[in-house]
Amino acid sequence: MKIKKYYLDNPKWDGFCLESDDCWFWHTSNWIEYTLEYFGQGSEQFSFYIEDSNQDILAICPLIKYKNRFTFGGFFDPNPALRNNLSPKLSKKLLGDIFLEIDNIAINNGIKECTMNISTLTKNRLKKFAFNYLMKYDFENISLNTQIIDLGKDERTLWGEIKKSHRYEIKRGNKLFKFKIDLPYSKDDTKFKEFKNLHLFAAGRMTRSEKTWEKQLQWKNGGYAVIINAYVDDTPVGGIYTILYKDGSYYTNSANHPDYEHYPISHSIQWEIIKWLKRNRFRYYELGIQHFSDQPYNHPNKKDIDISLFKRHFGGYTITHYRGKKRYLQNKQSHNN
Repeated sequence: MKIKKYYLDNPKWDGFCLESDDCWFWHTSNWIEYTLEYFGQGSEQFSFYIEDSNQDILAICPLIKYKNRFTFGGFFDPNPALRNNLSPKLSKKLLGDIFLEIDNIAINNGIKECTMNISTLTKNRLKKFAFNYLMKYDFENISLNTQIIDLGKDERTLWGEIKKSHRYEIKRGNKLFKFKIDLPYSKDDTKFKEFKNLHLFAAGRMTRSEKTWEKQLQWKNGGYAVIINAYVDDTPVGGIYTILYKDGSYYTNSANHPDYEHYPISHSIQWEIIKWLKRNRFRYYELGIQHFSDQPYNHPNKKDIDISLFKRHFGGYTITHYRGKKRYLQNKQSHNN
C-alpha cells in the first residue's frame, strides 16, 4: 500500500467518492476546489489517498490547511473514507495509517489544530456509526446536533410533522407566490442569476469571489444542486440553493428580498424543496446544525438558536453531528487503534 498526495485533476478521487459509503459531497473535488477558492490566500491542500498494488484507491483523506489549522477554511475537514467491503482488520489498519499521516503532516507543517467531522449524510453515518470514532484517535469530542427530514415518509405525513404555525404560513405563501425551479442539469441560467442577484442585493455587497458563484452554477448544471425561487408577480423575492448527492440533500444557502421580509418566503420555499426532493426520490434532507444552548466549545447567540428552532419546526429528527478537535504540541500525538 502506498500513500499518495491528491491533485485536483485526478479523476479516480471523485469516482471513489461516488462508490464509498463513507463519502458525501463534502469529500469531492467540487467541494475541495470551492473551499480553496472561497478562503483564498492562506489555504493549501494536503489531501491524500492510499492505493493498493493495483493502483486502486483503498481510502481517501480530504485535508486543507488554513493558516495554521487543518480546517476547510473554518468548516471542519470531512472524515477519512474507506472503500466498501474491506475486512475489519484492513479497515482498522487504514484508519490508523491515515491518522498517523495526518499527525506527520501536521508536525512537519506547523499545524496547531485539526478539526474534523463525520459527514452526516453518508450511508455509513446514518446506518452504521453509532459513536464518534474520532475520539479513538485523540480527538476531543466537540459534537453538535443537526436536523434531518426523512423523505421516505409519504407527503401527507411530512406535512403533518410540520408545526401548525409553519403550515399556516406556507398556505399563506402559496397564495402570494409563484415558484420556479432551476432543475439539475438545466443549461438555462436565468433563475440561478436571479438567485445570485437577490443574494447580493440582500447582503448589500459581494460577500465572496465570482469564481465561487461559477462553481455553484457548475454544480447545478452538473446535477449536484437545485434552486427554487419565489416570485411576487415577476419580481424574485426569495430563493434556496440545495446541494444534491447520492440520496441526500443539504440546505446550503438562501436569500430573501429585504423589502418583502414580512412575507413567509422561507416557509413556503422550504416546503416546495421538500416536495420536490420527495418526488425526485431523494431520501434525506439535512437542514443544518441545531443550537440549543451555550457549550464550552460552542457559543450560539439568540439568532442562532432561533434559526435552529425555525428549522426544527419543519419536522424530521435531530441527530448527533459528530465532530472532533485535535491539538498539536511540540511532540507527536499518539493514538490507540
